[in-house]
Amino acid sequence: MGARRVLVTGTGPLGCVPAELAQHSRADECAVELQRAAGLFNPQLVQMLSGLNDELGSVVFIAKNANDMHMDWISNPQAFGFVTSKVACCGQGPYKGIGLCQHRTYARTEMFTRSGIHSILLRGLID
Repeated sequence: MGARRVLVTGTGPLGCVPAELAQHSRADECAVELQRAAGLFNPQLVQMLSGLNDELGSVVFIAKNANDMHMDWISNPQAFGFVTSKVACCGQGPYKGIGLCQHRTYARTEMFTRSGIHSILLRGLID
């Protein structure tokens, strides 16, 4: 494919997404088991990429800790211009984390979502 560098972000805070908060949150906190899984996975990914780079004899794969980046805005969404980081843009139930989105009636600065489909939907609203 000819890529000189490949950025690999690992996983973000899986236990903090609205669907998991709605189903597994205790006292408005991220789901512990999924956070633990992400905490185990990310360092192993970095180690694997380092080994792969050693085999290739060059730094092709660059690891970035997406979990830390996301936790910054989950902990303080206002610093990034958002009202909340725990409520989905649409859906039902607690944190709007249950069910499917039925419509798009939200301001882009009110909530932030981490799913690919929402990124595609928001791209049209932001650009």
